[in-house]
Amino acid sequence: MIDGADRIGTASDRASDVGDDRLATIGGIVVILLAAWLVAAWVFEVSLHPVAAPTMSPAIATGSLAVVDRVPAPELEPGDVVIDPVRDVPVRVIGVSASRGGDADAVVTLRGDGEAGRGPHILTITEAERVEATAPLLGWVALGAATPVGGGIAVATVAAVVILALRRRRHRSPSTAQPSVVPRA
Repeated sequence: MIDGADRIGTASDRASDVGDDRLATIGGIVVILLAAWLVAAWVFEVSLHPVAAPTMSPAIATGSLAVVDRVPAPELEPGDVVIDPVRDVPVRVIGVSASRGGDADAVVTLRGDGEAGRGPHILTITEAERVEATAPLLGWVALGAATPVGGGIAVATVAAVVILALRRRRHRSPSTAQPSVVPRA
């Protein structure tokens, strides 16, 4: 081959192809992570919960994304962080006792770390969503995607990544293409 014959197209075409390849790679990684999350959520029966209030600040910041697991109420222990089923915010379990209404129920006393001036919240429950892990800032993404505008932006972003990944500008123009030299035997 003549030196440079393998370089087809202009420098801007190659730069565009590299950008498209990077977007395709990022899009592929996002799709793989989402698929992995769906499988993990199904297998381990966990779900995601965005934290929209500072009830557990500073331990769990507002805007975090909590991974929650549904557990029977008698399995809760003081110190566990759960999602308050009434207020839909994370709070700490400060007390657990058996309910008189049956052996599956428990009376739990809840209060958030960031709610020092607020009294405890007492509930009789059969199960709770216990917070197993958190990811800072990812809750804002989930909260934003839950709105109509955020959902539209998410769909448009996915569509743009797919279109850019499928579009290849690998034009071979006659002015830049050089014939390859075949050696004679």
